[in-house]
Amino acid sequence: MSGGKQAGATQAFYLQAMAEDPRVAVVMAFALPSLSLSFGYTPSRADMEAAGQAVEPHLAALRPWEVAVLVWGAARLGFSPGPSLLGQLQRRVAAILQAEPGAPGAFTPQEACMAAWALSVLQAQTPELWAAEMGFVAACPPDSLDEVALIHLWQAAMFTNRPAVTQAVPPAGGTSGSGSTDAVVPRMRSAADEVRATLAAGSCPLPLPLIDRCEQAYRAASRQAGFDGPYLVELTMLQLLVTIHQELGASVAYQPFFTDLKLLDLQHVRQLLADPYLLAKFKGDIADKRARSNRFVRALEDVSRTLRGMGLHHVVQAPVEDGLVHVDVALPDYKIAFFLQPHAGQAPGGSPSSSSSGSRLSTLDAEGTMLSGYVANETPGTQQAKLRMLAERGWVVLQLSWPVDSIRGEAEKRRLLLEQLDRAGQQQLMRGRVSSMLHGAMRQAEESKLGGGRYGDRGSAGQYITRGGGGGAQR
Repeated sequence: MSGGKQAGATQAFYLQAMAEDPRVAVVMAFALPSLSLSFGYTPSRADMEAAGQAVEPHLAALRPWEVAVLVWGAARLGFSPGPSLLGQLQRRVAAILQAEPGAPGAFTPQEACMAAWALSVLQAQTPELWAAEMGFVAACPPDSLDEVALIHLWQAAMFTNRPAVTQAVPPAGGTSGSGSTDAVVPRMRSAADEVRATLAAGSCPLPLPLIDRCEQAYRAASRQAGFDGPYLVELTMLQLLVTIHQELGASVAYQPFFTDLKLLDLQHVRQLLADPYLLAKFKGDIADKRARSNRFVRALEDVSRTLRGMGLHHVVQAPVEDGLVHVDVALPDYKIAFFLQPHAGQAPGGSPSSSSSGSRLSTLDAEGTMLSGYVANETPGTQQAKLRMLAERGWVVLQLSWPVDSIRGEAEKRRLLLEQLDRAGQQQLMRGRVSSMLHGAMRQAEESKLGGGRYGDRGSAGQYITRGGGGGAQR
C-alpha cells in the first residue's frame, strides 16, 4: 500500500473510531499538542473538522475531565470548531461549572483552568462563562491550585478580550448590551496591569491574593524559553496521566493507547509532581531537550547572527510586553516580532515530511526527533493567541520561514530579512507610525555590508535589489 493510501486508511480508521467512541478524540486531543512541538505535526483542518463532526453527537456523554482535555487540545492545535460544536462545548463547560469544587461531576481546579485557557485562546469567552470560571476557581481551596493551573489561568486572562468579559451578565430573558463596553473599558498601557484587571473583572472577580499568585507563578516559569510550550504541555500531560490511569479499566477506548501505562509509572508521576527536587530536574530536562541543536535552534541562531551583522538590536527567545509574551525573535525598538515557522520532522528515509500543517503522522521519525529536541517553542494555538495579543498592542508580528539548510550566503540571508523588515515597516507606516527610522537603519546596515553603490533600487514587487556592478554577490 502506498504512503498516501496508508495515511488515508489510518485517518479513516481514527475517524470511524471517534464516531463509535468519542473518547478516541480525547486521546488525540491529549497527544497531538505534544506532537506539534516535537515533530511540527498538526492535523489538517479538514481532518479536525471531520473529527469534530464525529464527536459532536456524543459530547454530552463525555465526563468533565474529557471535556476539558477536548477543548484544551483543540485550542492548542489552533482549531476553532464550527458554531454548532463550539456552542455545545460552551454550554457543556457552563453546565459543569455549576457544580461545587470537589463535588461529583465537577471539574478539578486544573481542569477548570485548562477550560478557561482554551476558551480564551478560541476567542469563545462570554461574560457568563468568564464569571462562572472565575467563580469556580475562587471557590477552590487555595492549595489545590498548582503551578500549571495558575499559569493557565494567567494566560486565560492574557488571551481574552477584557471588554468582552466585563459586560454585566444579563438577567434571565434580558440583554447584555453587547458592543457598548469598548468605549468604557480602555486598554491599559501595561500588559500586566491589563491581565490583572481582566482577572479582577466581571461579576465574579478573583481575590487579589490569588491574582498575585497567578502572576508570580507565571513570571517564575517564564524565565525559561519555551515555558508555555514544552514546559506547560508536558507538565499538563503528566497530571492527566493520573486521571487516565484510573479510566483504563472502565473505557476500552483508552486501553489500546495506554497499554504501557503501569501502576509503577503512575507512582513515579505522582512522586515527581510532589517532590520539588524531582520536578526541578524534570523541568531542567525539558530545557535541555529544547536547547538541543536542530533545524529550529540553528535557524534562530542564524537569524540572530544575520540581524547582528546588520547592526539591528534584537532579542531571541525573550519576553516582550512587560515580560509576558515570549517570541522567537523581536526588534523591541520597532515593535516587530518574528515567529519561525516549524519544519515537520524527518521521514524515516531522511526526506522531509509533507508539511508542518497536516503532514502525515506515518512519515515522522520519532526516534530522531526525540533525540533532537523540539521544533517549536509553542503550539499553533498558543502562537495564534500571541499574534492577536501583540497586534492589539501595536506590534507587527510576522511568521518567518527560514530554510537554514538551503539558504546560501550572507547576502541572501540579509536580503530575505530585509524583505520581511520592509514589509513590517510598511505595516507600521499604514498604522500611522513613523517607520523612517526603521528604513534608515536597514539601509545603513545593508550599505555597510554590501557597499553604498550596490544597494538602492527597488524591484517592481517593492523588494530591494542589488545592482550588478562591483563584483559578485557576497558569500
